[in-house]
Amino acid sequence: MNKSILLSICDAIPVLWHHVSIKTLEMFDRQLWSYSLEFFRGEISDDQFESDFIAAIENQLTRAWNEGADEVGVLPEEMTEEDLGVLQGLIDEEVGYLTGLGVDIIDIKKSTEGMSEKEALDEFRSRFRNRIDIWASKYNEMVNRAKIHFGNKTKLRWDLGATEKHCETCLALNGIVAYAYEWEQSGIRPGESGSAILACGGWSCDCKLSETDERRSPNALASLLALRDAGV
Repeated sequence: MNKSILLSICDAIPVLWHHVSIKTLEMFDRQLWSYSLEFFRGEISDDQFESDFIAAIENQLTRAWNEGADEVGVLPEEMTEEDLGVLQGLIDEEVGYLTGLGVDIIDIKKSTEGMSEKEALDEFRSRFRNRIDIWASKYNEMVNRAKIHFGNKTKLRWDLGATEKHCETCLALNGIVAYAYEWEQSGIRPGESGSAILACGGWSCDCKLSETDERRSPNALASLLALRDAGV
């Protein structure tokens, strides 16, 4: 079945989101949005919202981690306990934000009780649409983190994303080729939400690290550290 058709059907019948698994940022975003909207409408309980949301985080971020690892030649069965511990720590960090989201949805449910259904949904979308988009962007961030974690001496190039405008940090990083361990040492990661290094904060950043056979940039690590120190 064509993917766009499947996604449209799932939008029309929200329960289907519980049973499909397309490993893309789009899928992750639609799952999180669907569960949040169902909770706001009172269609699922607090416990169901929490379990569905956590399952989506665990499943999609694990897929993203495996995807990034595969791009630098590492398969899931080759991962060590240490590797899996890093993954679990990143997942736990995201799950830790769930309570705050649930409380905020409950609050807006109360504050929109006197509104029409359309007005309430419009208010919900205005408050939570961007918030869910940012959360779903963790998929690409996890892919990049895995590339860095498993790459070691794999050469990775910073490539600008598809957004029309880019921050000064991302523009400065564009085209830099460094070993994966150098990216790791610098602490600079594309799409890292809340980054203190990227001028854009990483919130809407869809830049990525691409494996390349190009020559490593001259003084790559020193350049990365200088950009890091300038941003912090």
